[in-house]
Amino acid sequence: DDEPADLEIPGHGRYQLGEGRVHVFKRGNLVRRERLDGRPMAIQGADTMWIWEGDNTVPTAFPRRTTAWGWPDSALTQRRGMDDWSGDDFTQPTAAPMPTQFLGRDAWQVELRPPAHKPFPLTLIVDAATGLVLQQRNEGFHSVAEWEELEFNVALADQLFTWEGESQPPPDHRAEH
Repeated sequence: DDEPADLEIPGHGRYQLGEGRVHVFKRGNLVRRERLDGRPMAIQGADTMWIWEGDNTVPTAFPRRTTAWGWPDSALTQRRGMDDWSGDDFTQPTAAPMPTQFLGRDAWQVELRPPAHKPFPLTLIVDAATGLVLQQRNEGFHSVAEWEELEFNVALADQLFTWEGESQPPPDHRAEH
């Protein structure tokens, strides 16, 4: 295979591990992701999700009710739904949660057992006061999504979670079938 890979797991394939920092603004279920230079990458508003692909200056506007947030930091910005806790896909702890500290906050660390078809467990660090996931890591894959800095009780303007500029509609994949 000629594709670059950071990690190869026999029987599971080759993986390119991405690394990147972004600014995230979160108020309830509203989320804005920006590059460090301030250019938006995605805005998850009340009814619409705007996504900028690559260096595009015009986002694609998706209806929020039919769009899933699929960023590597989704575990930090969205709570897992109740359905996500059924079955065996990282739903069972391997031991009792352990008290810890993260970014100076009281937290709980819990390791979740992988399902039979996945090789490594997932570790979560959860803020004790808010229930916010502060870190999600998979040491076997050398992957980490974590907050590096947090500010609570900060007033965030409504304008952070909307887009007033030009946008394009999502592609109509029904026409392809």
